Amino acid sequence: MQQGRSLVGMVEVPGWNEEIHDAIKALVQLVDDRLPLLTTDENHSQVRQLAAAYLARVRRLIVALDVLFGAGMPDAMGGVLRICLEAWVTGMWVLCVGQKAVDMLGADYGVTSNRYIVRTGIEAELLDVVEDAPQLPNVAERTEAVETHLVEEGDAKVGELMWSFRLVYGGESAAGIHAGFASVCGHIDEQDAWTGVRSARSEASDGSGMLLWAATLLAMFARRVLLAFDVEVDDLDNAAEPIQRLGVELNESIRSQDGVTARPPTAPS
Repeated sequence: MQQGRSLVGMVEVPGWNEEIHDAIKALVQLVDDRLPLLTTDENHSQVRQLAAAYLARVRRLIVALDVLFGAGMPDAMGGVLRICLEAWVTGMWVLCVGQKAVDMLGADYGVTSNRYIVRTGIEAELLDVVEDAPQLPNVAERTEAVETHLVEEGDAKVGELMWSFRLVYGGESAAGIHAGFASVCGHIDEQDAWTGVRSARSEASDGSGMLLWAATLLAMFARRVLLAFDVEVDDLDNAAEPIQRLGVELNESIRSQDGVTARPPTAPS
């Protein structure tokens, strides 16, 4: 297996086979082991319950990324990474905003579900909806809100989370999700006449950078959710340390090449 490479800039991921990949898998397993501890009864906040559900969602998407990585399909990983980022942003937004975020997500679910029922004509009862409910912010707006909260807490710098959002969300929309030229050009044989099509797409990146990025987000989110439930986080911090350290180093290198000096957000120490 080749040394890992990141999503952007073809920066090598040192020690991928020796340490980092195993560390990511251990982190994912540790979060899975802790999920049964994250229970909320009806007398407690819905915020914690929903945040725990989003943590489970992020963990599952990282498992999917690892499956695609093992199958040698880095071109398919980008779409899952974008979904993972959206789930992470929304879960963090719930923790930052609180009950208002829960209410907006619930109201939007009702409206969206009813629209689907009507358009498809399926035999299902329409859901009760909240009249005049505040509109759910889009993903970019949720990301901005999370960044503002992290900056206020001293866990991020202005602009760094939005930089990550634009890099992953916008880039993967063009290359891995929508059906533009970027999504298929990697399958075309690189010949002058452009004849023939690759049956298996060859990537400059093996996808390990995407896994590293997603695992860094998982560690940050898991720490906050566990603390919300008063669950010990020392073992999580120990498992995540090499992942976060390497993620910060590589992304600082990429950002400095882009003329941006701030580090990407990391879990508080």
